Amino acid sequence: MDFIISASTDIGTKKKVNQDSIFAQKYGIGDRNAAFAIICDGVSGMNHGEEASGAVVKGFSDWACAELPILLKNPIEDYVIRKQWSAVIEEKNSEIYLNGVINGYSSGTTATAILLTAERYFLLHVGDTRAYELYEGIRRLTEDHTVAAEEIRLGNITSEQTKNLLIESMLTRCVGAVPNIRADFFFGDTKSGAVYMLCSDGFRKMVSEGEICEEVMSGRGSGKKMTECEKYLIELNKARGEKDNISVIVVEAV
Repeated sequence: MDFIISASTDIGTKKKVNQDSIFAQKYGIGDRNAAFAIICDGVSGMNHGEEASGAVVKGFSDWACAELPILLKNPIEDYVIRKQWSAVIEEKNSEIYLNGVINGYSSGTTATAILLTAERYFLLHVGDTRAYELYEGIRRLTEDHTVAAEEIRLGNITSEQTKNLLIESMLTRCVGAVPNIRADFFFGDTKSGAVYMLCSDGFRKMVSEGEICEEVMSGRGSGKKMTECEKYLIELNKARGEKDNISVIVVEAV
């Protein structure tokens, strides 16, 4: 199996700093290929969100460069990724938190990372950046760590009722805000022909999942065409009034 990767980020229409940080890279050892990608979105309302998101992305990109060539020599077990990624996210959480304590401010970031091999996908998730699988339709692989999502899960409100409410974007969990962090992990079988997408919340608030699926799937088979689809959706978000930073990474399993 091989992978086609495309990634785009945009500062948006209002903000002076892009607090989203992204990384995507393909790796290979012999006939074994893998794709690793991560999106982190610095938390609005906190300080130096771009530094927090950049620190987490660097931590995981350093891990990928150092560890993936070793791991790819054999099939990768779920528990190995859980153990290694837990160590990375905990280290970066402590680094961001302690830096804030020393300098007298609070900082934080979301984090959604995916590793794709021919056999399995491995996901780490904190916050409200998302991961999707596009195959026969679109399926969300992560659950938001927000007040709104928690209220929906409890049956107190519907997804429609969260629109235009302050709780829609209030996080219940992020990296760096408190001394300890707990990330969600998800594992599954990689589908040949599927597209795996990571995105910040700015990419998906003004467009529907159906619109995303139709546009992204139309770009399959070409990294250049996929990038054009990403740019179209970014501009569509902005035209509909999205003011946040906007980022997306797409990985097609071929």
